[in-house]
Amino acid sequence: MSLAEIEHQIDSLSLAELQELKTHVETMINARAKQERSDLIEEMNALAKERGFTSIEVLMGSGGGELKTKRKPVAPKYRNPADAGDTWSGRGRKPRWVVEMLAAGGSLDDALIQD
Repeated sequence: MSLAEIEHQIDSLSLAELQELKTHVETMINARAKQERSDLIEEMNALAKERGFTSIEVLMGSGGGELKTKRKPVAPKYRNPADAGDTWSGRGRKPRWVVEMLAAGGSLDDALIQD
């Protein structure tokens, strides 16, 4: 059956029939995607094993043997005005002292480390 014939048949369906068809198609799509994903994982595992790797080694990449490289530490950019031992690079989640300082009306410029 051609796509044009299927479209012609769909055009003649009622709203209730179209909604039922939609539910059926979505169920079939989900089942097919699950099966194809499972098949692909099996193929990838077999190929990795055939070449002497584990699946996780293949998925993690990194040709040098290390699974994850460490980043170099970043110099602090901000210092807590109330406690010079507290610093922050300006990256990632704001420390509590920064959040509290900003909530109290302060500015990041107030904590900027001057070189």
